[in-house]
Amino acid sequence: MSEQQTEYKFELQKIYFKNSTFSTEDTPAVFLEEWKPAIEIDLKTRADKLSDSTYEVVVEVIASVTDMDNPEKGLFKASVEQAGIFDIEGYTEQELVGLLGSHCPAQLYPYARHHIAELALHGGFPQMLLAPVNFDEMLEQAVKDAEAAAQTGE
Repeated sequence: MSEQQTEYKFELQKIYFKNSTFSTEDTPAVFLEEWKPAIEIDLKTRADKLSDSTYEVVVEVIASVTDMDNPEKGLFKASVEQAGIFDIEGYTEQELVGLLGSHCPAQLYPYARHHIAELALHGGFPQMLLAPVNFDEMLEQAVKDAEAAAQTGE
């Protein structure tokens, strides 16, 4: 009797921008004032099944920059939806969750991070270098939050 081996497949087929925006609220006056930014980053990921083994994974990064002394005053907002198409086969459901929720976003995030930096720079602001992200930790927290919500019936 021969054992059947599972064939694993993980291939990144395509990386692309789904959406990218940049806006400023008070140009050119914002350039004449002292630069004291307060930065808020919103980071989200999602995965959509396109076929039996093909998935689109999206990393959305929104950087909102306000004046540190006046948080109501927005300096600029940059957002990027960085996406990729992945072919994935042979993994268990739990492994697939890990790939789609952590490994794939980690492959896409450097592109989104670079694009945010370029948007800020091309908008006339100092380059904005976003910190690295631990997607394993983000996924673990999302799983805990979902389990807690399921227990409370939310």
